[in-house]
Amino acid sequence: MRNWKLAVIFWIAVFAGTACQHKDGSVGDRAVVDDIHETGTVNRPTIQQRERTAAQLPPPPAEAGQLWVDPVDGSEMVYVPAGEFIFGTPPECVEVNRRRQYDPVPEQRIQIGAFWISRLPITNAQYRQFVDATEYPEPYWWHNRVEWPSVHLPEGRPWEEIAQKSALVYQVAAKDYCRWAGKSLCTEEEWEEAARSTDGRRYPWGNEWREELGRGSTPPRVGPWTIDVSPYGCVGMFGGREWTTTEQDGFVVTKGLWYPTEYPGPPFDPEPCYGLWHRSLTSADLHSQGWSRFRCVVRAKEQ
Repeated sequence: MRNWKLAVIFWIAVFAGTACQHKDGSVGDRAVVDDIHETGTVNRPTIQQRERTAAQLPPPPAEAGQLWVDPVDGSEMVYVPAGEFIFGTPPECVEVNRRRQYDPVPEQRIQIGAFWISRLPITNAQYRQFVDATEYPEPYWWHNRVEWPSVHLPEGRPWEEIAQKSALVYQVAAKDYCRWAGKSLCTEEEWEEAARSTDGRRYPWGNEWREELGRGSTPPRVGPWTIDVSPYGCVGMFGGREWTTTEQDGFVVTKGLWYPTEYPGPPFDPEPCYGLWHRSLTSADLHSQGWSRFRCVVRAKEQ
């Protein structure tokens, strides 16, 4: 009887050790996967808003697009000054986009406060710091469950292959990461101002399509873009869906010009009513949510 019990304990230990391997080959003390679709309710730790020390506060801003490296999570942040900007869908595109079910907001000029925003979407490497520090569930895509090699980590592939790609998470996880880092998930207005600047441009780089960009990627990688850069220096806001905190009729607003590679037709929608004003409504119910990338902000009043 004693030998039987010892054998059971041994195999439980072996299984636990295997299941809890980190993606860089190291072994952690747990491996909880953040996949509400397969596992039902996932227990997430309560993440409190980090109180920043004086050394962790942004510097006094000098000009639009000023760069600051956040010492908390290593994010490069760019400064967007307070002021008025053009927000929403141009008048000639409202009905077109409504028929396309893009839920347009009519174009308007709005005032916005100053803020710092992530120059790049949060990466898997940065999100990993958060997971390790808080014992938060690991993103679904880190595990070999779907055939999407650009974002998940099959058996034997090194962590470095996805470390600098965008982290894809639920909105609640994006909010929790930003709290842990002493920041906030951006609003729809903040995202659009960071992407379009004050001139209401269609794309981050201007109003004309650039053929060399080709089709979008699904999802885009964090990396050295040379064209997809906004006037403030934000990178990669053209391709991919990104979370905001903005809600409408019980849905969460996501931003970004997502254009799947498998979609037949020209490299891009040739009609003029598809631009950075594009918005999608995603269910706030975790069982219906997808996974998206995200950016954090530090607002001037929060410094």
